[in-house]
Amino acid sequence: MRLSRGGIFLKIFISFWVSLIAFSILSIFLYVVSDKDFVRILSIKAQHSNEINLNILFVDKSLSMDTDSFIKYVRKTSSGSNNKSYIFNKNFEEVTGQPFPEEAMETVTTLAKQKLRVIRQISESNIFNAFVLRDSAGNMPENASYLLTVYSRPDRRTVVMVWVKEYFQEIVLHIIIISLISFYLAKHLTIPLKEINEASDKISQGSFDISLSSVAQRNDEFGELAYKFMIMAERLEENRQQQIRMFRDISHELRSPLTRMRLAIELALAKADQPTAKLLNRIETEWNRMGTMITDLKAISDCTGKQIQFEYFDICTLIENLMPDFHFEAEASGKRIIFSGCSCYKIQGNKRLLSSAIENVVRNSLKYAQSRIEINISADDSFVSVEVTDDGHGVQEENLERIFIPFFRENADRDRQTGGTGLGLAIAKRAVDLHNGTISAANTDEGFRIILKLPV
Repeated sequence: MRLSRGGIFLKIFISFWVSLIAFSILSIFLYVVSDKDFVRILSIKAQHSNEINLNILFVDKSLSMDTDSFIKYVRKTSSGSNNKSYIFNKNFEEVTGQPFPEEAMETVTTLAKQKLRVIRQISESNIFNAFVLRDSAGNMPENASYLLTVYSRPDRRTVVMVWVKEYFQEIVLHIIIISLISFYLAKHLTIPLKEINEASDKISQGSFDISLSSVAQRNDEFGELAYKFMIMAERLEENRQQQIRMFRDISHELRSPLTRMRLAIELALAKADQPTAKLLNRIETEWNRMGTMITDLKAISDCTGKQIQFEYFDICTLIENLMPDFHFEAEASGKRIIFSGCSCYKIQGNKRLLSSAIENVVRNSLKYAQSRIEINISADDSFVSVEVTDDGHGVQEENLERIFIPFFRENADRDRQTGGTGLGLAIAKRAVDLHNGTISAANTDEGFRIILKLPV
């Protein structure tokens, strides 16, 4: 499984971000709903932009005009606007002759009774601005006149827009802080997942040398998971080393008795009659098969990755040097092998191990091919691919990965006829793994194909 860069990190980041933003919006909403003064302030700020200018204009006009002219001016201004203005005398009589809402009288009365110079009140639908028209000296005259301007209360959308405009910097800062917190939390959760995922990839490729100490030091579930993951990798490596030692010990212990058995067979053949010689030849055939198996076991045990020398060489030249042997074995079994050649593809690796890997793959194809084996080489920016295709019957789909397991045989009877030990492809896989490459098998329309990919 590959952890995509924008996968779980992006999901966690967006989840935290949306949650915090939603929480912030909900908190502000509850505050706005519960705090009437806040709504009142917003409503005042949400007035039309000419409100203050209009009030100042009326004051200036009242100082520069006589009473009749000013009354006519106010009446004319109100008739062409949604905002209505009224003038009240000291007896609280409206002198412009315009109909006005009943709550307007309350605002003017409050202004006069409390001897205020300015008052502002907000109703469900209107906002009232009332103040005293002063004389030329700026004093409140004895016969005071009161100017009342009625504004339509802004709708909620206007209030919200004013709030956004008023607190734009605070909103941006809030979003930045929330984004940083969300980023930190998402990264804090996804970094250990990424490291554990990379470690699992290495284990799936046969490398158990992993390090999760930084994650294992965490005092949470990720730390516990990483610690158990490291323990698992150590035990898998121990099992692998035990398997390798077992292969080495078996191959070593069997060589001496097999050598003595070989000498005994040769001596017996020299003295045996024809019926006995036939049986001894059969024993010799089985001895050769056992010797091949021991050689393969030793080859697997030697593929440990330790003390292996790497060098730069041309993979095409390596295969061309193996082709005479391949042709000889193919002709001996009545088959033909095709290699069209290739250009120079230099890789870094061990010639002996890669030669063994390619030989085992080609010999596997020679065993099960009907008549033809084809070798092709291609390359891209990352890998050189060696494809070995035969016209055999292939294997079952569920066994395409299992054929690289030591001693696995899809058909034991067929392998017994061909002399197979079930170790050739396991040796090839081990050699390719040591080069950080991959080996895979696939059935094709024409037969069966094995692909070795080696890093450039």
